[in-house]
Amino acid sequence: MDPGTHPLSSIQKNAYKRRFTDEQIKFLEFMFESESRPESRVKQQLASELGLEPRQVAIWFQNRRARLKTKQIEKEYSILKASYDVLASSFESLKREKQSLIIQVSFFRWTIGSFLSVRVPLWLSLKCLGCILTLTRALTFNSCIN
Repeated sequence: MDPGTHPLSSIQKNAYKRRFTDEQIKFLEFMFESESRPESRVKQQLASELGLEPRQVAIWFQNRRARLKTKQIEKEYSILKASYDVLASSFESLKREKQSLIIQVSFFRWTIGSFLSVRVPLWLSLKCLGCILTLTRALTFNSCIN
């Protein structure tokens, strides 16, 4: 049998597809707030009260839980993205600060090396930056006196 000639083709199925009324949705939403996973007995009772099939009620609750989960994931994603953006900005700032400090260390190494006429190892200049600053100030002061 050709799918297009099937007695219940997709066009006909959509015509039979029953939508919920606003009142039914309001009632289902109210029930969902108190219990997102009602027992089978409760679903059957809801279906009879609303004039629906129990399967429709069960599928509505399943879809509603899926929508809720999607919204929660989107909310968590937004929070994580905001945290990531803050961290990424902080990381970029620290990278710029590191580059600035590397330039300063290089300058201090060059300054000390030219005063002492020696090459100062990088590990020493990084390890004793406070000492280097003190030494640089002392050498600068001494050269001004002489």
